[in-house]
Amino acid sequence: LAVRLLTLGGGHGGDDDDEARAVLATLREASGGTGLMHESFWYADPRRYTRGWFAMANSAFAEAILTLAETRPHLLFEG
Repeated sequence: LAVRLLTLGGGHGGDDDDEARAVLATLREASGGTGLMHESFWYADPRRYTRGWFAMANSAFAEAILTLAETRPHLLFEG
C-alpha cells in the first residue's frame, strides 16, 4: 500500500488524489491502532497482524509520506 502511494500518477488532483486518500485511510486502519505498519493484517480485523515492528514496511510508509508532503501536501495537511 505504501508503494502504491509512491507510484500514483504525476497529476495533482482528480482520481490520483482520491486514490491516495483511500490508500492513506486503509494504511491508518491497517496499523491496528499502533501507528506502525505491519508485515500483514487480517482484512476483517486490522488489530490482528503479524510483526508488531516491521522496519521495511515502516520505511516504505515513511518514504511515501515524505513524498506526499513534497508533491501533494494538501493530502496530508487539508484542514
